[in-house]
Amino acid sequence: QLKPHRSEVFKDKKCVVVLIPSSFSKIGHFVVLTRFKNYIEYFSSLSGSPQKESKELGQDSEVLMKLLGKNYAYNSKPLQSDKSTIEDCALHVLCRIRLHELKLREYQNLFSSAVHLKTADDIVALMCVLLLTES
Repeated sequence: QLKPHRSEVFKDKKCVVVLIPSSFSKIGHFVVLTRFKNYIEYFSSLSGSPQKESKELGQDSEVLMKLLGKNYAYNSKPLQSDKSTIEDCALHVLCRIRLHELKLREYQNLFSSAVHLKTADDIVALMCVLLLTES
């Protein structure tokens, strides 16, 4: 359950993962909130606003909106397929956390072209790239 004030939620953390539960199924949706100097980023791989996604999951967005405050940004570029699972949004959240220093536009641009892996070396390099990047 989210506490109403962001200072209690973030404390000394840069990113906070939130599972928005669904009123219609046992599956919800993972998002990440990232604290920047003048705003909070609401990152959802499905590209919905916090209000829209809360409503689609049958949740009231009041607590989430109070937490975000007036100055927030959200991802408006769909990165996840409509036919994907909760594991997919969780992977997107983990990736966004690891690359949280990138501006949202820079992060979105990472997904703007197709990647073709042809060899085992290509595949293992991609699997390990986030482990090797410096924070």
